[in-house]
Amino acid sequence: SEVAETMNGETITWLKALSKTKNVAIVGSLVIKENENYYNRLVFVEPNGTLTTYDKRHTFTLAGEHKVYTAGTKKI
Repeated sequence: SEVAETMNGETITWLKALSKTKNVAIVGSLVIKENENYYNRLVFVEPNGTLTTYDKRHTFTLAGEHKVYTAGTKKI
């Protein structure tokens, strides 16, 4: 919870601005809090501001991810 952000948070805002300024697409992942759940979310940011996201569906149980993250439901 200490590192989680929303989709309107500081990191997403910064990624959008950087992508636009540099005219490049940027991809990365971060912890997103949504509806009281935490997701390991991949974000793909395009220079025009378009965001494509993917929530990790198969959490790594040996590392305990299933205890922290809610699994995504959509396939890429």
